Amino acid sequence: MKFGVVYSVDVPEDEDINWHLPPVNERDELWTETEGDECYDYDYLGGIWSKGKHRKMLAVLTKGEFERFLADEELFAEDVRTGGSLGVPWANPWYGLAPAVSFTSDACGAIKNAYVTPLPGIAGHDNEKPYTERDWERVRAAVIAAYS
Repeated sequence: MKFGVVYSVDVPEDEDINWHLPPVNERDELWTETEGDECYDYDYLGGIWSKGKHRKMLAVLTKGEFERFLADEELFAEDVRTGGSLGVPWANPWYGLAPAVSFTSDACGAIKNAYVTPLPGIAGHDNEKPYTERDWERVRAAVIAAYS
């Protein structure tokens, strides 16, 4: 199984954002940066947050890479409903919108979130027949149970 990941992190101006990103060697090989500081949205918090930093990145990770990413970034699954991941490259057969499980962190000094779409790679599944909502709910429940 692989995992499609949209990872977003925001830090205040005095925090080094690199401490909250995947290692540089993995960033270059596995991750695509899609947003930078120009998309920072937490100015309204004021103080040290008024000039913070932002990154959003995409990756498709193997199970081992995914679990290392979760451990490194101290992320865990949340049992909340999401609107899914919009415009991600792994959205077939969902036509640009992929269902996702939300992951968050209690880490100090950063606001971290990852939207994760499990990509089961079911043998014999031709992607012509869409996965059903029941299929998604089963996978979602398994991911939350394993990673919360």
